Amino acid sequence: MGILRSFVNVIAAISVCSNAPGFAVAQTKVPAKATQRTSLPKFITSQKTTVEPSTLRSGVSGKLIITLAVEDTFHIYDPSPGDPYLTATKVTPLKVPGVAFGKPVWPAPVTIKGAKVHEGSVEICIPFTIKPSAKSGKATFGARFYAQGCNAATCYPPASFTVAVPVSIKQ
Repeated sequence: MGILRSFVNVIAAISVCSNAPGFAVAQTKVPAKATQRTSLPKFITSQKTTVEPSTLRSGVSGKLIITLAVEDTFHIYDPSPGDPYLTATKVTPLKVPGVAFGKPVWPAPVTIKGAKVHEGSVEICIPFTIKPSAKSGKATFGARFYAQGCNAATCYPPASFTVAVPVSIKQ
């Protein structure tokens, strides 16, 4: 089965790449394996990760704000895209001892041909609370994403990537 899936992905890539500049893969109903990335995938042109409030102390609640810029003409799918064959975007906050993260809050999606998607600048807010057990010092707040960028003609392979920002927790 793995060889057949690889073969289908290679044929799709060849047919798309021969007609369009850049590397892209035609969307198929065969799920592609995600690539692990430390940098942003091609369909995300930039990101900004911030934390509010800027002073983090025990008992403080705040939000981790991640703003992704999706490549022009492309979109990423909503966490609930409306079709089981579409690649739902998943966001998982990085684990930080003594910090409780809530469920990511997404902006309202746009609907394209029945699919819920996000285009342009997408701001995801993840609420958090600093527990009394949190230790003073440096920490890293961020999130892991699993997403796929598509437009009307092509889809990039699904990719995993991480965004993060250094913070300081004080007592």
